[in-house]
Order: sequence, then structure tokens, then C-alpha cells
Amino acid sequence: MTEFRISIDDRFLQNLRIRLRADTKAVDLVRDALTLYNWLAEERASGRVIISASQDGDDQKELEFPALDNAVPPALADLLAKQSHQQPEPADAAD
Repeated sequence: MTEFRISIDDRFLQNLRIRLRADTKAVDLVRDALTLYNWLAEERASGRVIISASQDGDDQKELEFPALDNAVPPALADLLAKQSHQQPEPADAAD
């Protein structure tokens, strides 16, 4: 399991907690954000667009998120990950 540290502005975190009406721990917010990001990547990899719409559906906005433009399906991501682990180490430049 990978661990990492991030700094989150206290005011930003407090405002987010207020909007969500939850006293959620920062680690849980980050975990949820990564889960959402993964879902977004899967949807884009399937050729879908992400749309936010008003409840009556009249006002729609498409999510523009360039980082997701090259998303690949999970099966292909697994294959690429396996291939990257099988690549031989590059020869030492000093040799």
C-alpha cells in the first residue's frame, strides 16, 4: 500500500466539511476523492462524457478535465502495469 502526505488548507477543508455537513477526516475525504477520480477515469476510458445537470435536466455542463483525456480501461491499465514491471532495467550510462 502506498502512503503519501499532502497539505490541505485548513479553511478549504473546513468549508468542504460545512458543504458536506460532515465532520469527515481529511484522510477519508482524500480516499473518497481518489475513488471518484478512479470512477471518472473508468467512465472516460469507456468513451463516456461526464455531465452535471440541473434536476430538470435543462441546464447541462460537461466536465472538462484534460487529465482524463488519455484514460484507458482497467484491463488495459493492468496489462500496461504488468508490462512496465517486466521491462529490463536500462543499461547504466557509464558502461
